[in-house]
Formats: sequence, C-alpha cells, structure tokens
Amino acid sequence: MSKGQTNNPNGRPKGRPNRVTAEVRGILSEAIHNNAERIQELFDHVANEDPAKAVDLWIRMCSYVVPRPKPEEVDLEEDNRVTDIEVRIINSREELEEHRESTPITAG
Repeated sequence: MSKGQTNNPNGRPKGRPNRVTAEVRGILSEAIHNNAERIQELFDHVANEDPAKAVDLWIRMCSYVVPRPKPEEVDLEEDNRVTDIEVRIINSREELEEHRESTPITAG
C-alpha cells in the first residue's frame, strides 16, 4: 500500500479532526467561554506587570483562533523587507472604534 492510502475507503475525511480531538476542543472551548472574564483579568494583570510578555501571550493565543496564512510567492528582486511595525494595545470598545475611524487600512 502506498503512502496516504488506506484499506478503509469510508474512513475519516481529510481535514476533519478525529473524534477525541473534536471532543477535547469542545471541552476546552466551553471552559474558555465560561471563564472569559477571569482569563481577561489574568491577561490584564500580566499586561500591567510586563507589557512585552502580554504581547507575546496575545500573539500565542491568536495562533489558536486566527488561521495561518498560506505561503505566497515573493519576488526576491523587489525590496519586500518590513521596515516599520506598529503595535497598539486597545483597552476598550470605544478606543477600538476611534482607532478604526482614524486608521486607513493599507495593504502592501
């Protein structure tokens, strides 16, 4: 039998998590949802004590909910280096709305 083939043609479709993985994700999702306020308090505490650690934590948490971008072809002849990155921590919905109104969306 070659790689990627199975003797069970009715097996789990590609991309679908197995039953245990799906159950664990459901349990974790419910636990996070039920403890969102406490998680926010803990995150705020970390942010007050060490803002850099809070940014690192935020980026790591986002990796669980934001899909990874697909690789793109890059023209190495062009200068595509990132020269400026701005990180802004927004503490309230009002601040978020102000930021959205005052910041144009630009794409490379």
